[in-house]
Amino acid sequence: MADDKTATLSKGGLTSVDILLTHQIEHIMAKQVMELAVPKQNPPLTYIIDLQRLKETINVDGVLEDTNSESALTKKNNLRTLMQSSGSYTLSWGSGATAQSYTGNSIHVGVKEVVGRIGNEGSQNKIFEVKLQFHLGTHKG
Repeated sequence: MADDKTATLSKGGLTSVDILLTHQIEHIMAKQVMELAVPKQNPPLTYIIDLQRLKETINVDGVLEDTNSESALTKKNNLRTLMQSSGSYTLSWGSGATAQSYTGNSIHVGVKEVVGRIGNEGSQNKIFEVKLQFHLGTHKG
């Protein structure tokens, strides 16, 4: 369930994965342009043509943690299942007035497994650090 500290990656009818946010959510917007160099000009002449498209990418840094309903390892496996399926996904986070939701495709997920302590001094749980790169847009094919 997405809230101010959790991002949720989901695909209708398949599964969803909650990622506990640790650092940031970075939303990158890059205008698509084409550079056209005109040969044999002195000084060199270059035209920049605006393609009227915006490429948007969202980068999410977080961890998969054990909860009462699901282990971090299960979440990692669900993330792999999502990545193997085709089609678009929904990435959402926040609650109330700060809620945000985007549709697109997850193009890169990095999962780092670290053994360490979480919460109580005596507990030994695996930590899965996640770096997710998500492109906004309509999925074709």
